[in-house]
Amino acid sequence: GNAFIDFHNYLDEQLLPFQEANQIDSILILQERMIDCCEQAASMTQLLDKQQENCAYNYLNYAIALLSENPTREAQSLALENVQIAQRILEKLPSNFLIQQGLKRCEDVIKYINP
Repeated sequence: GNAFIDFHNYLDEQLLPFQEANQIDSILILQERMIDCCEQAASMTQLLDKQQENCAYNYLNYAIALLSENPTREAQSLALENVQIAQRILEKLPSNFLIQQGLKRCEDVIKYINP
């Protein structure tokens, strides 16, 4: 499980150039792989709170990327599913400023999808 988290962290470091170049397709591919790493790790070991928080932000960021360029109904549906997963994870973690900000972003994305 820890190897998946390590690979997840490596992939996270690879995102910046794609974000700076606004290469949404590449961002989505990396985020999908990061989510897969989180899911694999969680199936093998109990994730620490910070690891769970990072995984929640992956779901949230993936949802936001899906919505970034004229999203189809399918993309909106997938985004909603992912933001709800992020929200459920964040709600279970001990509350702090960053968790509250993440939950607010989840609410904002949900309102954007379902005005």
